[in-house]
Amino acid sequence: MAQITIDLKDKNISTVLNILENLKDGIIDNIHTSTITKKRNRYQANNNDIINEDQKPTGKYVSASEYKRKLQ
Repeated sequence: MAQITIDLKDKNISTVLNILENLKDGIIDNIHTSTITKKRNRYQANNNDIINEDQKPTGKYVSASEYKRKLQ
């Protein structure tokens, strides 16, 4: 089995590990690191509310119906 050794600065290790994890399926058998890194959390929406087209927006953007009205 062939091995590759890479020396990295600590600030770059999460980026390189992310790239290697994306290549791992079928190409890389194992990934070993000498430092412990925390995994990135996946994006999770703040709420699960469904927003109707006529509902008044709570943020800085106008609703879809208001935007359509402005275009006309």
